[in-house]
Amino acid sequence: DALKIYEAVSDDVEVNWVLVDGVWSAPPPPVPTKPVTADQFRVKLLFLEKIKWDNPDDQAAAQKTTIKTVQNDFAVTGTLDFLLQSTVEEIDALEVVGVLGTGRAAEIISELTA
Repeated sequence: DALKIYEAVSDDVEVNWVLVDGVWSAPPPPVPTKPVTADQFRVKLLFLEKIKWDNPDDQAAAQKTTIKTVQNDFAVTGTLDFLLQSTVEEIDALEVVGVLGTGRAAEIISELTA
């Protein structure tokens, strides 16, 4: 009988719940994401920041490397998830090497995750 493979559950168990160690529980909530395109990021830059972002080859080595790494990550995936710690670290790095002004990384991340 096909019905023999089903187990009776209490009325409070909902669709998609999982049984772990004999206890039914709701699945974990989906991990939030905040995908941002390179264009959405660029419009948040101030004029002098855009000059550096758009012309990495004209910048100091650390700036050039950091800009190109972030640009490559945008190119590979099409977006960067601004809720991921790795993305926050990349944007922070742009500030540390002087591509972004002081306090601008946190400001941009805040605006793009609002």
